[in-house]
Amino acid sequence: MYYVHNFFLLHGFWFSFRFSFRFQPDSLTGIVGNNQP
Repeated sequence: MYYVHNFFLLHGFWFSFRFSFRFQPDSLTGIVGNNQP
């Protein structure tokens, strides 16, 4: 059960990351651009 919980936890995190990236690409790209020297 522990491995199954970790599996869904990681996939849920990845899904939320892709979801936010899909609807807020400007904010993420802006952060990456600002971090560049």
